[in-house]
Amino acid sequence: MSKRTGPTNPQLKELITELKELAGREKVKLWARVAHDLEKPTRKRREANISKINKHIKASEIALVPGKVLGMGQLDKKLIVAGFKFSSRGQGNFN
Repeated sequence: MSKRTGPTNPQLKELITELKELAGREKVKLWARVAHDLEKPTRKRREANISKINKHIKASEIALVPGKVLGMGQLDKKLIVAGFKFSSRGQGNFN
């Protein structure tokens, strides 16, 4: 069994550290949860298609995906989508 090493991406490591510090300083559990999700192996991180985000998020809200945003689907309202990674291919319309 291999030893768990955690993320190797320096930007991701810095983001996780900042989120943990923010969670403690501001006492907001959401940031600790996002940091925890980003510490997971890539294959276990969350993924969300644009179509699912469009279905569940109201106009002018923010969708936070602690993982990868996939390009399948279209947005039909103005909202902010924040994710660690975005797929480079797909049929998504991010306008």
